Amino acid sequence: MMDIIAALSTAPGIGAIACVRISGNGCFKLLGKICGEHAISKLINRQATLLRLHKVDRPDCFLDDALIIPYVGPNSYTGEDVVEIFCHGGNLISQTIISELTTAGARISQPGEFSYRAFLNNKLDLVQAESINAMIHADTEATLSLSKSHYSGQFSRRIKELRSEIVDILSLLELELDFTEDDVELAERTSIENRISQVIQWLNETAKSYSAVQLIRGGLHVIIVGKPNVGKSSLLNTLIKRERAIVSSIPGTTRDYIQEEVQILGKKYVFCDTAGIHATDDILEFEGINRSTDRLKQSHIIFFMIDGSQRLTKDDWEVRQSVFDLHEGDASTRFLLVNKSDLSMSLTQQELESFATGFTIHQISCKTGYAFDQLIEGLDSVHEHLTQVSRLRNDVLVNTRQLHAIQSAQTSFVSALDHYRENLSQEFVSSDLRAGVASLAELVGDIRGDEILGNVFSNFCIGK
Repeated sequence: MMDIIAALSTAPGIGAIACVRISGNGCFKLLGKICGEHAISKLINRQATLLRLHKVDRPDCFLDDALIIPYVGPNSYTGEDVVEIFCHGGNLISQTIISELTTAGARISQPGEFSYRAFLNNKLDLVQAESINAMIHADTEATLSLSKSHYSGQFSRRIKELRSEIVDILSLLELELDFTEDDVELAERTSIENRISQVIQWLNETAKSYSAVQLIRGGLHVIIVGKPNVGKSSLLNTLIKRERAIVSSIPGTTRDYIQEEVQILGKKYVFCDTAGIHATDDILEFEGINRSTDRLKQSHIIFFMIDGSQRLTKDDWEVRQSVFDLHEGDASTRFLLVNKSDLSMSLTQQELESFATGFTIHQISCKTGYAFDQLIEGLDSVHEHLTQVSRLRNDVLVNTRQLHAIQSAQTSFVSALDHYRENLSQEFVSSDLRAGVASLAELVGDIRGDEILGNVFSNFCIGK
């Protein structure tokens, strides 16, 4: 029998309401020590009741008036009896209540222990548990949406379907072994090959989703490049909606790159304003330009800015060449931003089109905000393009543990298929298939390694 655990389930700090959660069989009786045994009889499963809390066995020592919601196990989050205490917010009140609960016999929970108990009591599997932690730490709408199929159990059901498919194939192969001398074939070979191949294909596509998920979580890196004084810093300030970069008419004001995270249409981007790329004798400016070119190599999207009110210069052409030399993306990920479109254009349309070859053109004005809506739409379109694997699939991988399990299963099934096609003994094929099934079982937590579980739940916050 597990002991009773207690923890603050809302964020610490000043607020209107705080929630203290306790879990464990016997927690209702324990609660009675701080609100009176007679008050416990008033509680109704899954309904809120206002009770007065006091110190353990001291009804005269008032703590707080709190809403109490009991959940009778196994129909609770953890599968055990659970009580949620909604008291007034603030650090002192909630911590005083927790202190009295520990005096009454509870102990402070470890990180993720409530979810761990839910896992042990088969209220959720390991993938669902990880999705809960992922949702808690999600910082954009796009990141949050990645966990939906996992939390709903859809991903786990798909994994179990694959396991059932392989187990069915295993059953046929091993049954054939019993009739080896009779030369009985219980399954047509092409059918077996196709079924294993389909499982491998699904695993392969699912593994591919991992890199796209990391892009969504980490944010697409967008670098703003151009010669000095074309409006790069003004663009950054407009995009992040605050004065982050110093704007000046003096060329070379930005000596080092400036990096800022921002959410646009529910998606994360990391914008980098760079030192103007051009020839210089200034040692500090030269170092800033070198750092800018390093960032250029690592970026997913290029915002190359020119001043549309001036003629093109040698510096513009040199920056353009640097983009092609250092950036491996295509025209869809390279934006040519023609700034100062609120002024008279010095470039002819023919000059602009020639210069813009290999870029997507956007004529904008950082001063007036002209055409920024179209720029944002274009940026969002590129985001969809670069992360399309995760957009098209509900079955995505959200951490390296899941990736390794999928890759391990994939390796085993590929080996099984190769051995089957080579007409090796079916013992070899069955061994490979069993190894793959074990990897899938480990993925959802049906095979429980204490070290793996410890790593998963230690990343949770206390109270969850």
